[in-house]
Amino acid sequence: MRLTNKVAGSMGSYLHFLDLGWEPVLKGIAEAGFKYVELSASHEWMSHITVEKIKSEDIKRLKDLLAKYDLTPISMSAHSDMTTKEGLAALKRRVDFAKEFNIKVLITGTGPWKDDMTLNNLYENLQEASEYAARDDVLITLETHGNGFTKESHTGSGKLYLPIVNHMNLSNIRVCYDTANVVTYGGVRPEEDILYIAEYIGYLHVKDRAIGLEGWRGKPALGQGFINFAPIFDVFRKFKYSGPLSVEIEIQPPTPLIEMDICAVNTAHAESYKFLQHYFTLQ
Repeated sequence: MRLTNKVAGSMGSYLHFLDLGWEPVLKGIAEAGFKYVELSASHEWMSHITVEKIKSEDIKRLKDLLAKYDLTPISMSAHSDMTTKEGLAALKRRVDFAKEFNIKVLITGTGPWKDDMTLNNLYENLQEASEYAARDDVLITLETHGNGFTKESHTGSGKLYLPIVNHMNLSNIRVCYDTANVVTYGGVRPEEDILYIAEYIGYLHVKDRAIGLEGWRGKPALGQGFINFAPIFDVFRKFKYSGPLSVEIEIQPPTPLIEMDICAVNTAHAESYKFLQHYFTLQ
């Protein structure tokens, strides 16, 4: 039996095409077959949407483009350093922005910490963020990440996240499980690691990992790498996960800009969509 979760294409797959604007990105996601989209509006690094600068006319234009390509936003990358008050304020702004599009799932990281004081800051800020987001029934999900450009070092796998979410014990703070990040940053296989955190998952980045390639270059279309997705999707059934997920493609690094045809990402999205049709009833 196929799964019925909502599956989105991700604007975050196109971070090295920011100069092209929104329309080519949304067009590529829609033409790949997706009906849902994850918006890109992070605070920590470059994104398609800068919440601090966006104007009302820009919001209208984005809504018009989403309608033009029959795409419904269901989630938003809102990465902010949650160990700092600046990061907390940035996330709150993204909660407010999400209301414009009726988005109920935000994705962020934690930010780096090296001592108990910074970790306590994280917990206090997440508590405040949880209360703020709860007013609009928004779920905050913390992405499995690691020693990347956010310099996080405690969140590279589901197993590492378990004591964090247990300590917080907040119903609207969950984990965004990234199936390739846990390989890159945690050195673990997602087919096994996901079981540690399965009951606390609120969102997923479904991403493959290629053999023999490092970093961003090693994340191709789904089904073209070494990750076995069948047992991962079996976890959905076992734990009755009915929430959304998105496909992420990371063929080339977004910085420095590398000359590359957007068609490569469009094709990878389309191939990923076809791959997922074996497991999901896509709408």
